[in-house]
Amino acid sequence: MFNINDWNLILVNSENALPKNFSIELKEIKNMDNGNTYLLDNRIILYLFNMFNFAQRSGITLNIFSGYRDIFKQIDLLNNSIKKHRKEKRNINEAQSLSLKTIALPGFSEHHTGLAIDIYSNQTRLYDNISFENTYAFRWLKNNSYRFGFILRYPKDKSNITNISFEPWHYRFVGYNAAKYMYDNNLCLEEFIEKISKN
Repeated sequence: MFNINDWNLILVNSENALPKNFSIELKEIKNMDNGNTYLLDNRIILYLFNMFNFAQRSGITLNIFSGYRDIFKQIDLLNNSIKKHRKEKRNINEAQSLSLKTIALPGFSEHHTGLAIDIYSNQTRLYDNISFENTYAFRWLKNNSYRFGFILRYPKDKSNITNISFEPWHYRFVGYNAAKYMYDNNLCLEEFIEKISKN
């Protein structure tokens, strides 16, 4: 039923770098809230728009604040996070360790795939897990994103498996069948890939 070699099931995490031959069909889309543009894999855009449109019918306006990132953007994000922690008087090892809990190493970020998006809503614009977690928008996404082929990529109860802190704003396209299976069985992507690899 599932093929772990399919483009939409690529596993990119702290132990699995994006393969050099991974194919991405990037397309630019515009954030209607602020006019910013973002790149995503063209193959997921229709699914994303459908999800946003259905959310709108429930009174929720969803927008993107991050999509595809190249390696250089990831380097900047990681360096800036380390600098921020260093300003808090942390040593370099502590600063790096704290940064890597929320920001992947360059080459190991899901955002390199074009299949991952960070979302905010009309209820909050803060890049903050506490404020977004407590919104109706988050509850709607958590319970409905799978219907459009997306999963909450870094759930709160799976951080010991994903090695990434809870990110209620980060969603990943895996396709409807895989998303529903993960939702129904309370699996994160790592668990799903391990399970189907054994079959």
